[in-house]
Amino acid sequence: MKKILILIILGLTFSIFNCKDKEEIIRHVDPELKEWGLHQKGTWWVYEEENTKTIDSFWVDSVEETLTHFKDDIKNKKWEDIITFIKSKKKSDENFSLVLSSYGSNVQIFTFINYNIENTNTSVLLSIPLKSNQRFPSCDAFKWAEVDTIYNSYNIKGNNFKNVVKIYDMCNSVVKNQPSYFYTVRNIGIIRKEFPDVNQVWNLVRFNIIQ
Repeated sequence: MKKILILIILGLTFSIFNCKDKEEIIRHVDPELKEWGLHQKGTWWVYEEENTKTIDSFWVDSVEETLTHFKDDIKNKKWEDIITFIKSKKKSDENFSLVLSSYGSNVQIFTFINYNIENTNTSVLLSIPLKSNQRFPSCDAFKWAEVDTIYNSYNIKGNNFKNVVKIYDMCNSVVKNQPSYFYTVRNIGIIRKEFPDVNQVWNLVRFNIIQ
């Protein structure tokens, strides 16, 4: 009788744990990461090129949230992506997206992405938790993007931005494999873009943020 009772208890225990294993596990985007890159429709940014004084403007066209299965193919585990689709006023510029991704066990990433028919080009802007000199893959195995500097403050045309993260990408596939520097601020987005090979620097001069 005792043996039967033990077997019943073990069976129930196994069933309970087995049910728990089948529960869907979703890794959501961290609220802190949303402060860096989640912008709603109605948000816009205006940039000026330092040398030519050319103006370019960008705005949020739409925002989409998706759930994706982990690559280990455990079907009850998913990660959340929040994709902000951005459009540019200049017809020559390709439209792009800012993506917040909760994929990974230790970090969550904020990326700058350009979609096209042949492939998807990605450049990491930062990750949570934020660390100086942190590196990310770039266009090939021998090149990378990294956290170059974290400024306490950075001034652009009288606007003083706090806690600015500067990312250096040796081979930014989003911008035709050019070396690039992107400066990003919490609750605002990209405030400065530097492309040394073509002698271009774009500064944020006006913006309207809706989060």
